[in-house]
Amino acid sequence: MKRIEGIAASEGYAIGKLHIYWEKAAMTVPEKAADPEWEINRFLQAREHACTEVGTVYHRAVARVGEHHSSILKIHLALLQDQDFFIEIRDYIRGRGVTAETAVQEVGQRFFRMFEELDDDYMKARGADVKDIVSRLLHFLSEDKEEKAPLISEGILAAEELMPSQTIQIDTDRVQALLTRTGSRTSHSAILARSMRIPAITGLGRGFEQLEDGSEVIVDGFKGVVIQ
Repeated sequence: MKRIEGIAASEGYAIGKLHIYWEKAAMTVPEKAADPEWEINRFLQAREHACTEVGTVYHRAVARVGEHHSSILKIHLALLQDQDFFIEIRDYIRGRGVTAETAVQEVGQRFFRMFEELDDDYMKARGADVKDIVSRLLHFLSEDKEEKAPLISEGILAAEELMPSQTIQIDTDRVQALLTRTGSRTSHSAILARSMRIPAITGLGRGFEQLEDGSEVIVDGFKGVVIQ
């Protein structure tokens, strides 16, 4: 038996089959753009789709976890509609002649680093929100315009990282516990797991690589230990 240690993010015990969730690889897109103004328009359309989707997810989340915890999605809407964020992306596209995807990734990374370098834990959490909206924007800039499917696996769900909008949509009747390679006890996903009463362990680091998809595991959310 293996003992894998991480950060106890949400208390509780769980025993079940491990399912490792892998994000779909991002499509490769040309970095340079033939028509910057067309790329800006693509970004605006993607932002409109993203705002609509976040609004839909917000209303679902209120019914499941209440308005207080669902307010995270209001932050996502505010970030999507933030004028400084839009101006940065617009100017990046025009100044460098790049695609909307490239601008969203580069500007998003700049905003993420800005929040990550702050000392305040609450403000650091905004970095995860930036990554969340960047992922959503890239989804709608791809050819797939359908709403991103929530995580619907059964048993113990493991992922490199869980965005707040993913965590808030997890079916607690089917998912018994959460495990992630990255994250902390103060991350939004950890806070949501506690509010949803799902045992969770974050920050597994290299221990994440020892997890075997389909294996039976025991999760100790009190001590932050996975037994495989």
